Amino acid sequence: MKIVYHVVDRDRQLVRVPSEVMERYWNHSGGTPEVSQLVDDQLQLVTSLLDDRLNPIINYMLDLELNEGWISPESKLQAYQSLSLQRNEAKFEELQAILERWPADWPTQLAVALDVPVMGLNKIGLGGPLPMCDLWGITQEKLLEFFEKVCDKD
Repeated sequence: MKIVYHVVDRDRQLVRVPSEVMERYWNHSGGTPEVSQLVDDQLQLVTSLLDDRLNPIINYMLDLELNEGWISPESKLQAYQSLSLQRNEAKFEELQAILERWPADWPTQLAVALDVPVMGLNKIGLGGPLPMCDLWGITQEKLLEFFEKVCDKD
């Protein structure tokens, strides 16, 4: 299992960001040149959880306001809150609000980036591994182990 990060850049194109760079950006609340140079005042992040054959299991969407390239505490709180939304109308509305700000062709861009058909992007979630690990106080490696156990049960 593998985690892959893409951000929407200034030209509204998905750009892959190495995992270690994205983790460093999140953990230091931004300011990482490799990411800050790609975006303006908004971090639009899609995190793909891939199986061993590199097929997407789920794609998590996150849309955070930045302050001069930095993730504000308020933005992180918003990310944590998106994780706590129950499977109901509020979660659907939150996802809809996020996607309205994204490029209209993001599914096609992501499918091309992951080398899968658009139909392979069948599961979309809010938040993702970065805020999950923060909240639970675990590493991404531990989170991947958890996901692998859950997927093995299916």
